[in-house]
Amino acid sequence: KSLSMHATSGEGDDMCGYFPGAEKIVIVGWGLNILILCHEVAHHLVCQKAIDIPDHGPTFCAIYINLLHRFCDPGVAAEMILSFAKNEIEIDKTLLMLE
Repeated sequence: KSLSMHATSGEGDDMCGYFPGAEKIVIVGWGLNILILCHEVAHHLVCQKAIDIPDHGPTFCAIYINLLHRFCDPGVAAEMILSFAKNEIEIDKTLLMLE
């Protein structure tokens, strides 16, 4: 499916988000960075896998980490893995592609 992105200055808007029905990502001024963009793209990719997967569940976490590793920095992905572990957030490790 095609995905569109809309960036705003942030005036009047306070949230970034993925809107599955519209296949659209909205990024407000404060969120215009690679971490937030990867987060929202991960939501899109989770919805492509299955619509009933929890928003921030193990599948989402694995996809988010893969995106960080590929498009941000492997060190950032490693830090996110440690942060998830410290906060007892589950990752579907069968989906990780960190090589």
